[in-house]
Amino acid sequence: ELVAMESVGELSLEARPYAAGDLDGAFIAIAASDSAETDAEVAEEARERGVLVSVSSDAGASDFILPSVVRRGALQIAVTTGGGAPSVAREVRRCIADAYGQEWEGYTRLVAGVRVLGIERMGLSDAEMAPLFDAVESSSLRSRLQAGEKITPEQVFEEHSAVLGLGESS
Repeated sequence: ELVAMESVGELSLEARPYAAGDLDGAFIAIAASDSAETDAEVAEEARERGVLVSVSSDAGASDFILPSVVRRGALQIAVTTGGGAPSVAREVRRCIADAYGQEWEGYTRLVAGVRVLGIERMGLSDAEMAPLFDAVESSSLRSRLQAGEKITPEQVFEEHSAVLGLGESS
């Protein structure tokens, strides 16, 4: 992927082993070589220079981690094994991606819209809206979205408003 990016001028790639001084002017570094010794050298140089570093094979030597992430719009689910087994994190991420399909992006956006309606239009707190969220969660909303139905936050609020004592739901 990096080679492809270089071929279209998006970055400049210099394929060679790590050398002391490579972190000159860096703000962040990722040590992800096939050598624990090289990764340790990168981490040491980073610490000496005040550069944030993530060591893929050693979370304890890292200032931050790079989890394996499933993104469904605002819904983001991160998995990490603390650097010990990245392949396991990828496998778990694939399982999560299968379990949480693309409909979760629309579902998350829709529930967020319902929350805004409750807060801004009705002056309700999250605690007061809990029965509404419970009703939405136990409804067929996700499967309706998965089937391609276009649903607005207003429709969801109206369909489930009876649980809030705001009238009959349709």
